[in-house]
Amino acid sequence: MDYDESDDDSHYSFSDSFDESDISQFSDTEFEDDEDDDYEDLIYLQWASRKTVNLIIVSLPIILIPLSSLMFLPAYPVIQEDFGTSNFLMSLTLSLFCLFQGIFTIIYQPLSDRYGRRIGLCSCVTVFVGSTLLLSGTLEIYSLIIFRAIQAASIAGFVIYASGTISDMIPPKKRKNIYYFLLLPSVVGLLLAPATGGLLCQYVSWRSIFWVQFVISFPMTLLIYWKMPETLQAVIDEKRFFASKSGHNIHINVNEEEELIKRNPNFYFTNELHRPSINPLKQLKTLSNYKVDLIIFTRASTFAGMFLILYVLTITLQSEDYFNYSPLIASIFLIPFGIGNIAGSFLGSYIVAFSVKYLNHIFGRLVPSILTSFLTVVTIILFGCTIDIDFTISIITTFFIGLFASGNRAGTYTFIIQQRLIDFSNINAVIVFCQFFLVFVELLFSATIIAYSSIFWLLMLSAFIILISLPFTTYVMYKLSKEYHAKEQLLYYYNHSTEYDISSDYESDSTDRKNIQYDTNSLPDFASSL
Repeated sequence: MDYDESDDDSHYSFSDSFDESDISQFSDTEFEDDEDDDYEDLIYLQWASRKTVNLIIVSLPIILIPLSSLMFLPAYPVIQEDFGTSNFLMSLTLSLFCLFQGIFTIIYQPLSDRYGRRIGLCSCVTVFVGSTLLLSGTLEIYSLIIFRAIQAASIAGFVIYASGTISDMIPPKKRKNIYYFLLLPSVVGLLLAPATGGLLCQYVSWRSIFWVQFVISFPMTLLIYWKMPETLQAVIDEKRFFASKSGHNIHINVNEEEELIKRNPNFYFTNELHRPSINPLKQLKTLSNYKVDLIIFTRASTFAGMFLILYVLTITLQSEDYFNYSPLIASIFLIPFGIGNIAGSFLGSYIVAFSVKYLNHIFGRLVPSILTSFLTVVTIILFGCTIDIDFTISIITTFFIGLFASGNRAGTYTFIIQQRLIDFSNINAVIVFCQFFLVFVELLFSATIIAYSSIFWLLMLSAFIILISLPFTTYVMYKLSKEYHAKEQLLYYYNHSTEYDISSDYESDSTDRKNIQYDTNSLPDFASSL
């Protein structure tokens, strides 16, 4: 029997108006007591000696994400020629790869919260190793498409289970910098994957790309099976509870049993265990508000435009109709994009922090997001206009496309997740799903558009999709900023003019009246109502 989560949509929606009840509700808020704080401290302290080791273990598989995508790109034209297949079928090796990666991201998130981190991560790396072996021996295009989709389904869980492990071991206030730790394997992969793929494809064979992926992933799999512990506290308590009931050498007294049930309200430790729902569609409640949809759509369209540039580079650099470069040379031209992507990932957060310092919480986060999306449009148009004229400018442009599209991430994510670090994984899963779904749609029709039109018009269409979202996102930013100021002013009024009577139960304790003050700095911004 699944545990039914609340259907209250206020958690996922922006409030449209404010009245006195919106403020008075804060007077009834009961914050965690010292006992809860002490318990949470113990939960995190139990991982103090193994925290660094565990973080390294769960972050290692993340390098397989850029390796499985960027190492494949230099071999794309070679595989198409080897199999003698059409542009459309070959494009499915990329489009379905993105679709499965997006879909399984929202599938893994509830599974992670229900069954734990270890079993999920072990399953993902095992499937990756198996699919890589199958890819290395595939003999026709249809099996290549299927095995690529399976490989994408496996890598979708790496970030989900890694971020879940972080939330289990690190207190919320300290997680921000730890999440950057997950970027390090991606940085290495972005820099090495294209050139490695091109080198192997040119001097060995395209199948050797998958053999290298297997050689890298297999030791990781053994390490995870050997050293990766379960970190989700509810699952740990559940195993301990049932072990004591099954006659194992584990004893739990009545007080400990009551404490376990109290600390894990979703795990009742009965034969018919009530657990959080694994329905992935519940996560899509985030998309029930049009304001959220517009913000996420701007991010997703910007990401899709960036990915489309990689696809265009792949088919043009080695095409006889364009540049006819070797796989190695073609892969080297992908490196500026990777460098720009890395730079954008690190600079984006600093730009947002600078913007928040001089603007309010709404403008400070969404202005950089909107601006980088607009600059991405400009660079895509510039790339499309110069690819037939000046290839040097086109390659330089790819650096800025990676820079702006990656830098766009920080503004969008910090706006939505601000002061809701506990929901990072859920919201991240929804955004990733939307990103890769839009990439799938654009790549699905890209071969047809190129066949009946040209690469230029394909890029113009992608730029137009981003561009049409910007006025609506700007409107959302303006409206939310007005609401933020309205609530801030109402709180200010309450702080300076309101006194609440304390219940008569407290009057007997010689307490007649008490001023209740509210600090506007402690008010969650509108991202907290997502």
